[in-house]
Amino acid sequence: MGQVKENLLTKGFSGRIGDEIVFRQVGNRTLFSKRPRRSTIVTPNQQAQRDLFSKAVVFAKTMLLNPETLADYENRAKLAGIDSAYRAAITDYLKAPQLSSMDTDYYKGAVGDVIWIIALDDFKLQHMMVTLQRPDGSLIESGAAVLEQGRWKYIATQASPIAGVKVTAVATDRPGKEAKLEKVL
Repeated sequence: MGQVKENLLTKGFSGRIGDEIVFRQVGNRTLFSKRPRRSTIVTPNQQAQRDLFSKAVVFAKTMLLNPETLADYENRAKLAGIDSAYRAAITDYLKAPQLSSMDTDYYKGAVGDVIWIIALDDFKLQHMMVTLQRPDGSLIESGAAVLEQGRWKYIATQASPIAGVKVTAVATDRPGKEAKLEKVL
């Protein structure tokens, strides 16, 4: 794909010349390329991607109807260098959150012990659930973590021995996509 620089003849031009060259405007730039050819055969993977993007468009349009959500996406778009709240909402839908680490050093099995979770998301996580299970799979406790200084903090409410305890954190973002991280103590 080529880019037109300082050419008065084609500056601001968009459209097609014959069947070979297509000009388009992206931001303040004029780009040109060979005319795209669409295949009439759609593979299952292509159809899945089209369906995913269609859902992202519906999500973005729905979210931007709410003035508070629109303002949130506008602010986040500016911070991320995205040119519109609409594109920011689509990006939010398409990218799932990630849980990068879980710090269980402060959890000793006592009530009030803390587990820290670091989560990454393009925009905003809605909530984080933490579950503690015994080695046999039975539930010790489960509850919501709270965001504190950029990390999620879970405070234990039940005492239990820590040997073999499985800690599971599940983060959910605005579009409902989840990320899960497990750690056995």
